[in-house]
Amino acid sequence: MTNVKEHITSLLESEQYKDQFNNRKQKYSSIAKYVPAFYEQIVRENHPWFCHGLALRMATYPPTREPIFQRLNYLLKMAENLEGWSNESENIGMIWAEDYGQFFHNLWMLQCVEYFIDRGDRVVFPGRQGKKSPDLKIITTNQDELYIECYVFSKWWFVEVFIEDIIGLIDPNLSLERTYNIKLDGARECLHVILEEIWEITEKSEIEKAKRIAYKKSPYIMYNNKGIKVLMEGEGEYQPDPQNAHGDPSNSAGIYLDEIIRNKENKNDLSTHHPNCLMVNGLGVDFQRIFFSDRVGYLSFESNNIDALKIHACGIDKKLEECSYALSVPSR
Repeated sequence: MTNVKEHITSLLESEQYKDQFNNRKQKYSSIAKYVPAFYEQIVRENHPWFCHGLALRMATYPPTREPIFQRLNYLLKMAENLEGWSNESENIGMIWAEDYGQFFHNLWMLQCVEYFIDRGDRVVFPGRQGKKSPDLKIITTNQDELYIECYVFSKWWFVEVFIEDIIGLIDPNLSLERTYNIKLDGARECLHVILEEIWEITEKSEIEKAKRIAYKKSPYIMYNNKGIKVLMEGEGEYQPDPQNAHGDPSNSAGIYLDEIIRNKENKNDLSTHHPNCLMVNGLGVDFQRIFFSDRVGYLSFESNNIDALKIHACGIDKKLEECSYALSVPSR
């Protein structure tokens, strides 16, 4: 496991990355509150990531991805002016910015905040130190009250994003491919194993060998394990992958829906906060294939504590109302 940390450290030994991190930290005052004070603190002890996720991206993402940081800074600045944010930011601490999974959970909550503010509603963060509550309290323009619980559902997507970020630093011609809608082992538990194996197959001699092969036929599969493939892209003749199969989304929809309800059914004291709505976002391809496929039939949920359920597929650069994928799931 220590090898992963050492490799990430070596990838960050670049003055370009250091300058980029410091410049963005100075430029985005709201984001700067949640990243390390010094560039050298990006590498962490937090198994299995071994880095501060947001800081890593601030250092390594190219200028073409600047809108991501502009958007995040805007959303954070918006939240800072709302009632209860000081308690909310204290509760979530620095973890959301460090951990890849928690980052997208917090981001989705801020996107939901933006949605209700744009509607003219008043948004309050009801959480208090030591007391559980839903993420948001909404007071509508008619003075009705509604509680919102925000949740990002992903089987492997956070891991996929992290691996893509890492292999992109190893070589820009490397790409990731994953088999979707199949049963896989726990993501966090085997992430470090996958990373260790990727380091072994991406040594300089192996990269050069892969590029020679991809120059003739592309892409060249350098790694294939647990549904994860690392590909070397090249100028060679395209060769299709005969094993590039995906599971049937209609077989997974009901299972995933039950997992969503089970994960939130008894969380954040939803049983005593009514009416409430669980707003779910999913960015992974498997999520979109499952819930927004023509092959998926009627869906409904059953819960003693959740009153309404809305499912979305909304990217970081989008407002919620702009997202084309949205589904209201009725209760049984």
